[in-house]
Amino acid sequence: MDGGRGFCYPVDPTPVATLLEMMLGDGEARSAAVEGAAALARLTAVGHEIALERLRIDVGEAYLATGEKQKGQAAFELVLKNTEDVLALNNAAYDLADASLDLPLAESATRTALDKLTEESNSWTLDEAPAVLEEKTQLITATWDTLGWIYFREGKLDQALSYIQAGWRGNLNLECGKHLGEVLTARGDKAGALNAYEVAIATVPGYNAMGVRTEPDDKQKQVQALADALPHAGGKSHAPLGAAEKLQELRTVQLGPANGLSTSAEYRILLRNGKAVKADPTEEKTVPGADEMILKANFSGFFPDGAQASLVRVGYVNCHQAVCEFMLQR
Repeated sequence: MDGGRGFCYPVDPTPVATLLEMMLGDGEARSAAVEGAAALARLTAVGHEIALERLRIDVGEAYLATGEKQKGQAAFELVLKNTEDVLALNNAAYDLADASLDLPLAESATRTALDKLTEESNSWTLDEAPAVLEEKTQLITATWDTLGWIYFREGKLDQALSYIQAGWRGNLNLECGKHLGEVLTARGDKAGALNAYEVAIATVPGYNAMGVRTEPDDKQKQVQALADALPHAGGKSHAPLGAAEKLQELRTVQLGPANGLSTSAEYRILLRNGKAVKADPTEEKTVPGADEMILKANFSGFFPDGAQASLVRVGYVNCHQAVCEFMLQR
């Protein structure tokens, strides 16, 4: 028995959920659906609600992958109607939206998650644990992307663009870039869509931890196919270097003239309503006048229209070649 917990649980669904995710990643959706359904039938929910929610979401994804949409929808709806966990709300709502299922419930659940996250984030002071602030910020921006994707499925393209742009700017990953490209394509902005796809592809390193070049996976190939299709429809292709430069530009916020400074230091900043409200150096080294420059800078591109949530970002104040910039960490 685990004395720290007071009692032990006879069954833990977490290993089963991990197995299902591996099976889905290997394309074994049918086996994942069968194993997941059997696990849900035999596992107790006592003390394991969040882990079971994760398992239900994985089972729902397996059902969708096998074409059993009704069973998948039922799994997601069970989570959304019974959980208060914001991560589970976001994940299940995203899966519903991605399959264009029960969009009203998906939107309602995502708004509930955002309300909870917004209320919590507006109490932040930068005195909290940095890892917690980073995790919650990523969840907020991911949930913006989810809400934007729901709006896209609902045909609300202006709202979709606002939320997906903020989700993309906050995460800069392949999936968010794909979402942005699809929204821009639907709005008739083929050149912008092509740029989004190419920059999304540039977020994937293309090599592993040992420095060995890796082959594109199925998701990368899917985004590349979308990019390849656009030049023939009026888009304009960009060189890979241009995409990499654009990616760096998205991570950079202009602060103003360097006034002779040539230095850099890392800062953690608290953002609200498109502006920085607090900036703290993460180490002893500072940049003279950095606080004032950060507080005057424009961070509105990191927020959807009207969003009230706060964000915490970490990056370097870098003064060089007559300008100072805030360069976000990847």
